[in-house]
Amino acid sequence: MDARIVIVHTLDQAEAAVAAATELGVTLTLRSAPGAGAYLGAEVFQSIVDSACAGCPEAQVHAVLDCGDDPGLALLALRVGVKGIALKANKKVQTKIADLAAQYDAALEDDAGAHLDLLGCDDPTADVRDWLSGDT
Repeated sequence: MDARIVIVHTLDQAEAAVAAATELGVTLTLRSAPGAGAYLGAEVFQSIVDSACAGCPEAQVHAVLDCGDDPGLALLALRVGVKGIALKANKKVQTKIADLAAQYDAALEDDAGAHLDLLGCDDPTADVRDWLSGDT
């Protein structure tokens, strides 16, 4: 099964997603909310990902920070150590950022596609477990 994408807004949501993915033995992509690079910041996002994964070292997790349309935020994310970035920009800028990302052993990611957004979710653990198991 390909990695399932879960958009997280808090550490609690990220922890629930990582725990459910570990329990089910599936690969997970933790993705920030659109434009989160501007208001959350790369360091905070990376800290959320690191903290969520700390309790489940066997988890297979990939993380993507959405930097909106700001290539400067994407560059900062690379310097902080974020391995996946999303950026809405023209082809020329995307090519340059993708080349730089490769130098950091990171990648410029495509649009999210099918995903579960945990914004306003009452029971993230149950919702993530259902999403990752394909029940939704």
